[in-house]
Amino acid sequence: MCAAQVATAHGADRLATSIKASLTRHVGRHDRVSTRVDRPNAAPNSANDAAYVFARRILEADAK
Repeated sequence: MCAAQVATAHGADRLATSIKASLTRHVGRHDRVSTRVDRPNAAPNSANDAAYVFARRILEADAK
Protein backbone atom coordinates (compact mmCIF):
# COMPACT_ATOMS: atom_id res chain seq x y z
CA MET A 1 0.00 0.00 0.00
CA CYS A 2 1.22 3.45 -0.75
CA ALA A 3 1.35 6.14 1.90
CA ALA A 4 -1.74 7.91 0.52
CA GLN A 5 -3.84 4.74 0.83
CA VAL A 6 -2.64 4.13 4.37
CA ALA A 7 -3.37 7.73 5.35
CA THR A 8 -6.83 7.55 3.76
CA ALA A 9 -7.63 4.26 5.50
CA HIS A 10 -6.38 5.65 8.81
CA GLY A 11 -8.48 8.80 8.35
CA ALA A 12 -11.57 6.73 7.56
CA ASP A 13 -10.96 4.57 10.62
CA ARG A 14 -10.56 7.64 12.83
CA LEU A 15 -13.75 9.13 11.37
CA ALA A 16 -15.70 5.92 11.99
CA THR A 17 -14.39 5.75 15.56
CA SER A 18 -15.30 9.39 16.13
CA ILE A 19 -18.81 8.90 14.79
CA LYS A 20 -19.37 5.81 16.95
CA ALA A 21 -18.14 7.67 20.03
CA SER A 22 -20.45 10.56 19.26
CA LEU A 23 -23.42 8.23 18.80
CA THR A 24 -22.58 6.44 22.03
CA ARG A 25 -22.51 9.78 23.88
CA HIS A 26 -25.82 10.80 22.26
CA VAL A 27 -27.54 7.55 23.24
CA GLY A 28 -26.17 7.71 26.79
CA ARG A 29 -27.13 11.35 27.20
CA HIS A 30 -30.60 10.64 25.83
CA ASP A 31 -31.08 7.79 28.31
CA ARG A 32 -29.97 9.96 31.24
CA VAL A 33 -32.18 12.88 30.26
CA SER A 34 -35.15 10.59 29.67
CA THR A 35 -34.84 9.20 33.17
CA ARG A 36 -34.53 12.66 34.77
CA VAL A 37 -37.22 14.51 32.87
CA ASP A 38 -40.86 13.69 33.32
CA ARG A 39 -42.20 13.23 29.80
CA PRO A 40 -45.75 11.88 30.18
CA ASN A 41 -46.33 11.43 26.44
CA ALA A 42 -43.04 9.67 25.73
CA ALA A 43 -42.75 5.94 25.19
CA PRO A 44 -41.00 4.17 28.08
CA ASN A 45 -37.83 3.56 26.04
CA SER A 46 -38.09 6.82 24.08
CA ALA A 47 -38.65 4.87 20.86
CA ASN A 48 -40.46 7.88 19.45
CA ASP A 49 -37.22 9.87 19.12
CA ALA A 50 -35.97 9.26 15.56
CA ALA A 51 -32.38 10.35 16.29
CA TYR A 52 -32.20 8.01 19.28
CA VAL A 53 -33.57 5.08 17.26
CA PHE A 54 -31.20 5.79 14.37
CA ALA A 55 -28.15 6.05 16.64
CA ARG A 56 -29.10 2.89 18.52
CA ARG A 57 -29.58 0.99 15.22
CA ILE A 58 -26.12 2.03 13.97
CA LEU A 59 -24.43 1.04 17.22
CA GLU A 60 -26.22 -2.33 17.32
CA ALA A 61 -25.30 -3.05 13.68
CA ASP A 62 -21.67 -2.23 14.43
CA ALA A 63 -21.65 -4.58 17.41
CA LYS A 64 -22.60 -7.57 15.23
